[in-house]
Amino acid sequence: MVARHVKSAGAEVVFSTVLGEDPPKDFALKELGEAGVDCHPVIDRTRPTTYKERFTAHGYKLLQVDRVDNRPISERMLRTICERLGASQADVVIMSDFRHGIFNRDSIGRLVKEIPSSALKVADSQVSNRWGNILDFTDFDLITPNEREARFALADQDTIVRPLALNLFREARCRNLILKLGERGRLRTAGPATSPGTSSRSTASSTDSSTPSGPVTPSWPTPRSRWRRRGTSCWPRSLARWAPR
Repeated sequence: MVARHVKSAGAEVVFSTVLGEDPPKDFALKELGEAGVDCHPVIDRTRPTTYKERFTAHGYKLLQVDRVDNRPISERMLRTICERLGASQADVVIMSDFRHGIFNRDSIGRLVKEIPSSALKVADSQVSNRWGNILDFTDFDLITPNEREARFALADQDTIVRPLALNLFREARCRNLILKLGERGRLRTAGPATSPGTSSRSTASSTDSSTPSGPVTPSWPTPRSRWRRRGTSCWPRSLARWAPR
């Protein structure tokens, strides 16, 4: 979903993920291809492609059936993703995975080290039916947790959202934080203003491939900033690039 959103926003997107050798893999690649997303999957024949079905009635979810394998990916696959990430020329790298195998306590540090120094680092939501800690991604340019993730990361059930966001911002040592509040909107906390990089590609990756979700949709610049789109690509989830006129 994220990769397709970034592509529809006008970016050049390269998406990397882990897929099984099964019909859902073929469906995911077909959908991504039709959307114009350049997908570079790693195929694992020992696990199924993540596949989720939701049954709803009158807007209410009645049942969800998941076909997933939450084991950490193999050393060989992790090494492959690290090599691709290190060789990328991305403007932005968005790391987003619902903890179905790519991100874990052993892999996150290795993947982060491979992000090109010139790329903006973004971490998207890490929690769906499983749990993960957004504070695994410190010193990033942007993190975009939801309220549930923020409260889990800080072990804080009581603080109201504005100071909650500020506390997470400080703990994560990030430059920008967007706290997603569902129907209540979003709350942004930011440090000193920074300029976008100058390269023309970015990257994204995810293991939730039945509903491909990679990059966070980038915020378009305001008219005053007069940025010109240069392109984007997507790796541990997706990205976009801008350069001044």
